Amino acid sequence: MSQAARPRPDSEIVARYRRRGDRFARLEARAEGLSKRFSWARLMVFLGLVGAFGAVLLEASAPRPAPYLAAVVAALLFIVLVRLHGRVVRRAERWRALAAVNRQGVARWHRRWQELPPPPPAPALEGLTGDVARDLDLFGQASVSHLLGVVATPPGRATLARWLVDPAEPQEIRRRQAAVAALAPHVGFRQDLEVRARQLGDDVPEPERFLAWAEAEPWLAGRRWLRVAAWALPLVSLGLLAGAVADLVPYRYWFGSLLVNLSVSFTQRKTLYGLFARVSQRQGELGRYARVFERLERLPGAAPWLDEARARLGGTGATVSAEVERLHGLVGLSDLRFSMVHDVVDAFCLWDVHVLRRIEAWQAAAGRRVRGWFETLGRVEALTALALLAHDEPEWAFPTVSEEAAPELRARALAHPLLPPDRVANDVGVGPPGSFLLVTGSNMSGKSTLLRALGVNTVLAQAGAPVCAAEMTLPPLELGTSIRVEDSLARGTSFFMAELERLKEVVEAADGRPPGRFLFLLDEILRGTNSAERQIAVRRVLEHLLGEGAIGAISTHDLSLATAGPLEAAARTVHFRETLHPPGSEPPMSFDHRLRPGVATTTNALRLLELVGLPAAS
Repeated sequence: MSQAARPRPDSEIVARYRRRGDRFARLEARAEGLSKRFSWARLMVFLGLVGAFGAVLLEASAPRPAPYLAAVVAALLFIVLVRLHGRVVRRAERWRALAAVNRQGVARWHRRWQELPPPPPAPALEGLTGDVARDLDLFGQASVSHLLGVVATPPGRATLARWLVDPAEPQEIRRRQAAVAALAPHVGFRQDLEVRARQLGDDVPEPERFLAWAEAEPWLAGRRWLRVAAWALPLVSLGLLAGAVADLVPYRYWFGSLLVNLSVSFTQRKTLYGLFARVSQRQGELGRYARVFERLERLPGAAPWLDEARARLGGTGATVSAEVERLHGLVGLSDLRFSMVHDVVDAFCLWDVHVLRRIEAWQAAAGRRVRGWFETLGRVEALTALALLAHDEPEWAFPTVSEEAAPELRARALAHPLLPPDRVANDVGVGPPGSFLLVTGSNMSGKSTLLRALGVNTVLAQAGAPVCAAEMTLPPLELGTSIRVEDSLARGTSFFMAELERLKEVVEAADGRPPGRFLFLLDEILRGTNSAERQIAVRRVLEHLLGEGAIGAISTHDLSLATAGPLEAAARTVHFRETLHPPGSEPPMSFDHRLRPGVATTTNALRLLELVGLPAAS
């Protein structure tokens, strides 16, 4: 079994992030300097405006045009300066955010988690899925989702979480891999999308409330009489006005028609105003996403999935940003209800009904597409997170996940993705069915890390991401793990019972699956009982899993498992080794984390006792 260590100095990736970060920092400083000059200019113009108004007031008895002209010019200039200053401030904020994103890129490459923005809250997961997520650190601080960067929108977070816990089909994995590879070089697009999404803030609304309105039945659809009246009554009023002007009918008939229009308006006003208020609020929620969708419409890269995304975002019609702007304009028309002239306009043409008709026409035409917009946003954000990994780790490989692959997992130079750049990689194989990988070694040598490396890379592989390996092949796999088990005082569950419940879930999940389609990873299981019973129990669990055709790995300090009857032929034994240094040396022991064939030949428990000041012998 060959091994490969990968000591890594700062790479070209880090240098690129630093160059970009420095450039954006310079642009930010330049914009900040310009902003200060605008602030002074605004102050000077404002003082000039005050002086001009003072001159106007002083000369009120004998006004001259010059002070008035100066006041008008100062006011217009002040408005222009405010608008230009706002642009400069927004530009400075953008440069500042991009500089921060690139500094975080350096920290992420070095795995300096404390320098990164906190990850989003972990999704609520139950059962074996939640156990696997906790065992493999898929969510939370210093986790896989933390490594994948900032996914800021609710659709993006939900999509990425779903991809990490639900393995995709091989065909979908290949489609994602192609899209990830196409997006990886486009650093500018990915960072700009991230900045725009992050600027939505922590209180960014979930799109579900807007979707509930967009996909609902339009209110006017069931009130055909009102739609007819909105056209017929104003036409009647117009005809009566024309007749009155031509002395064909008295004016009172025209005034009567206006009263009819107003009566129709007043009977429906409460409902219409409620609908306008609801639409205005929902449109505001959609409008917050406008700049994100605007960037999304310029999605780069050539891949089938990206082509489909562009089509869903408006490749065959109006773009999302255009539709959002159109709805914003229509909602603005409904604001006439706050004006003093509203009743006059409504009396002439039933304004409110016509505005609602146009809003609901948007709802009918575009509303059914909105869910697709947000689904596409979520998927593209998740793809950009995986593309960040492909960009930052060009040595990592896209794995081969295939139904036709042998029922075993094979990886060359595999390591744990969450470890710093000086991580050590090993060649690892798990399977075929009927065999299992038995990992032995002393404390702190790397047994648990190897199991997690197998699990995390399997998760990344089936999400469509590159894996921390030079090469990896595997069939579609469901995962079952027992690595981080805890007792529960609240549930009255002991550590041993918690272990048994976890193993029960793993065993049940493996039952009935095709050979080689379930991967189990068990770390020092059944520590909560005596050694004799533990050996029997562990053997039974392994025999059941192997009988179901599962493949997997187990770590243990119990070296006798390698020679435990029927398991002896099934066990493929590997081990980690440590080096003990003479007393007084620093460090007192070291680990090379290289995987070797066979059973471990050394232990270090007594030496560790001495290191913490406990007697190693009585």
